Amino acid sequence: MVLRCIWVVAFAACSRSNNNPSGFENPSISIVDSIRVDYLGNLYVMDYDPSSQLYLSRNNGTDEIVLFDDSGTIKERFAFQQDGPHAVTSANGFRLALIEGKVVAMDHQRGILFFNQHGAIQKRIALPGEHFFSGRDEFTLSSVR
Repeated sequence: MVLRCIWVVAFAACSRSNNNPSGFENPSISIVDSIRVDYLGNLYVMDYDPSSQLYLSRNNGTDEIVLFDDSGTIKERFAFQQDGPHAVTSANGFRLALIEGKVVAMDHQRGILFFNQHGAIQKRIALPGEHFFSGRDEFTLSSVR
């Protein structure tokens, strides 16, 4: 009796109605771990700041800095000045960070530069001699105030 019940349950579990007469499932692929940003160009995400919940990205072709949020909404976009008193001469991709909503850039000639979200320099820390900047783990804003 028990064997018959097991047999009936196993047979019922294995037989299911086939709604697709061709025998093939309709596969679909969807990417759920990405953010779509309305930006024409190639953005390289460089950093994420949990305090401001913004992503720091850069277009390496135009050197434009783009800050966007989790929904992909661009909050600010600017380019570093190439000449004048606020020029950033050597802020390449490996010398940028986003700390407490401020873009931090390492310039070989001027030291550590803190920018607001509009691209204006708010603070400068001069470093004598040879120096190296590796990003967020080296310091926080509280340690350089």
